[in-house]
Amino acid sequence: MEIDLNYIKGMLNVWKQSEKPSITINDLADNGFSIYSEDKRSTNDKFIFHYQLLVENQLISNMQLEHATMKNTGIGLVHNNCTLTIVDLRLTQLGHDFASTLDNREVFERLKSDFKDAPFKIIFESGRKLIEHYFKKKLDDITEEG
Repeated sequence: MEIDLNYIKGMLNVWKQSEKPSITINDLADNGFSIYSEDKRSTNDKFIFHYQLLVENQLISNMQLEHATMKNTGIGLVHNNCTLTIVDLRLTQLGHDFASTLDNREVFERLKSDFKDAPFKIIFESGRKLIEHYFKKKLDDITEEG
């Protein structure tokens, strides 16, 4: 399955737009991210795939800062079926940083066009470097004005 940066950005925005420091799986579902397939007989592969990317790259955690397994973040998987546990989930600092990176239009468009076939780690690290470059350039512009 291909990584869909629009989908990941949308998921991360659910956290960013929340008035609380944490959300639950239900909040993702309420914002259009279907956990189950249309027939409700199995999980939605796209959701699980992208959710797993968030977990394994330590972009989200539970409130005890545990992020190593799907179960820690509320999803138990057995043979493409899942059990949900309502767990308060938070964006980690890495998650906030990546969400901010994706919110920068220039960086986001560059990642989608130039890194669309790259592994997630490359997308993440490239995004970090692009946003650093963007703000360094902005800082240089500010210091030249002064």
